[in-house]
Amino acid sequence: MQHTRVLLRVAALFLLLAGLALPAPARAGLPATIKPLDLLAAIGAAKGKVVVVNFWATWCAPCRVEVPELVRLRDHYPASEVEFLGVSLDDDQASLDAFLKKLPLNYPVGRATDEVPRMFQVVTIPKLLVYDRSGNLAHVRDGMTSGSEIRGLVDGLLAK
Repeated sequence: MQHTRVLLRVAALFLLLAGLALPAPARAGLPATIKPLDLLAAIGAAKGKVVVVNFWATWCAPCRVEVPELVRLRDHYPASEVEFLGVSLDDDQASLDAFLKKLPLNYPVGRATDEVPRMFQVVTIPKLLVYDRSGNLAHVRDGMTSGSEIRGLVDGLLAK
């Protein structure tokens, strides 16, 4: 948790020193190609909300089971309280685009550069990171997580 908080502060400071503004939160989404600072900025921009970050790929069978659960959860929670971000680890944009045509997602999704999995310590997918309203990493789940478990994690953080 402490490590993530420090990374968020360093990223924000870097962006401020570079004269760049943090992107608008929520519905504007993620860039098509996500770099580590893009993801940190999106998490930071959602401060005040619980943030659910899902690392996945179209070729991953457990991911294809988990993603529809996240779509249902996105519908369940108000956008003012919970932010969902999808980070695809697909090698090419065409695979992701084809998947999204079949199953449009109701939350922002982008494709990660090679640096993102290293920075966020993604070794297996799916991987779920859940941040509290202060931007602190509260939960990490490696492997498929059921919709009811994700809901319990989010509800617990919303109740605080």
